[in-house]
Amino acid sequence: MEITILNNNKTVLANILEQTKNIEYGCKEGFCGLCRLKFKDSNDFFYFEEPLASISEDEFLPCITKAKNIFKINLGE
Repeated sequence: MEITILNNNKTVLANILEQTKNIEYGCKEGFCGLCRLKFKDSNDFFYFEEPLASISEDEFLPCITKAKNIFKINLGE
């Protein structure tokens, strides 16, 4: 499922939840890491808090990021 993320001052997770409930999440504070997703371009988003969960170089935490640009992510990947 492809989701469009808007640069509307909401978290990336909030943008996703407005379009589908098909994402796992927990703390919404960057601690648990349940919401981690893979990204294609790190220039599409920014962290407004430092991630506390362990993530790989190609993953991000949508609960503590906001969009810089309008971009799409695929939840099926």
